Amino acid sequence: MRSFNASMLRGCTTTMMALIFGLTNPFESATVYAGDLNDEPIGARITLAKDRILVFTDTVARQASVAYPLASSTNPAADDFLRQPPADYNGYGLLITSDIFFNNGTSLTGAAGIGSVRLTEKGTLTAAYVRLDSHDGQSRQGDDYVLRSNEYFVGYSQRLTEYLAVGGEVQFTDSTLKIGDTFLGLPRDTESDTFGVGFDIGVLVALHETFTIGVHGGVKWDRTKTDGTITTPGPPIPIRLRDTTNISEARVGLGWRPTKQIGVYTDLQYVHLDDDMGTTEVGRLYVGTEIFPTPTLALRLGGVFDTQPQAGITAGIGFYGIKGVPIELAYAYNTFTEVRQEFGRAHLLSLSVVFLF
Repeated sequence: MRSFNASMLRGCTTTMMALIFGLTNPFESATVYAGDLNDEPIGARITLAKDRILVFTDTVARQASVAYPLASSTNPAADDFLRQPPADYNGYGLLITSDIFFNNGTSLTGAAGIGSVRLTEKGTLTAAYVRLDSHDGQSRQGDDYVLRSNEYFVGYSQRLTEYLAVGGEVQFTDSTLKIGDTFLGLPRDTESDTFGVGFDIGVLVALHETFTIGVHGGVKWDRTKTDGTITTPGPPIPIRLRDTTNISEARVGLGWRPTKQIGVYTDLQYVHLDDDMGTTEVGRLYVGTEIFPTPTLALRLGGVFDTQPQAGITAGIGFYGIKGVPIELAYAYNTFTEVRQEFGRAHLLSLSVVFLF
């Protein structure tokens, strides 16, 4: 999706290409830290914002997740970590809906389907599909945006001992981003198609009955093809770009569960993006807690703080009164800060229903 940091533009010099796509310094590559994100192209910032998306509803509410010992963790090793009650299922099917509302009226809808099967003493297989669509995507600056994204995940986790599990995941992305804006007062329309492949590995360890440590990291390569035109009084100027973006991420987390009713978690995350025009680096701190006032009810609260600096808060509830059908609801505020200058603060609602078997 970082479609605006490409290495060639038909009919234009490299310098003109950089100017057309809004780079602040088109003459040299540079490292851009999170505090400078307002100067980054919108394509790069949308990629960073998408990296924040958490699929599982209870993880949205809690935020911190990599040391969480159940399948909803962002750590691919967690799927096979626990097999005793209440995690003594043979597999599950999960349906999730998410709605994101920005203050300027732009909205996105997301849907996900996840399936998991546990093999007897041979690990756990998981597959997922995630769809994301934008609606009424007009920025505060009057530019039009349309985003469509499909993501596919296939993962495997294996518990090596009672206190240690490892796992890995392969990801495929197919997305389209359309932008209608102006350049030097002239209408400009572009369509960027991205195909991405990524790999993620993780480890989850129980240091004690009350402490867990999780580590996971991954790399992803996005190949983007952008085509479009700039409308002029004469012949339109064609735009054709090809770009490959490398994305790497590392995350480490600590979990503390002093009793069966209380859990506290924290994660540190580092994200690095680079292409021919430069690099972008972001750090994030996630914190979260969950409390079980009764065996059938969970209350969750979390937050995320990044190096921009910006902060988001989250809350949620889980209901387990229907045997084999957990239901989760979560709310998040201001978690997509990378695109706030275009769309304002974001509100996210997530609902999921799990079917255990």
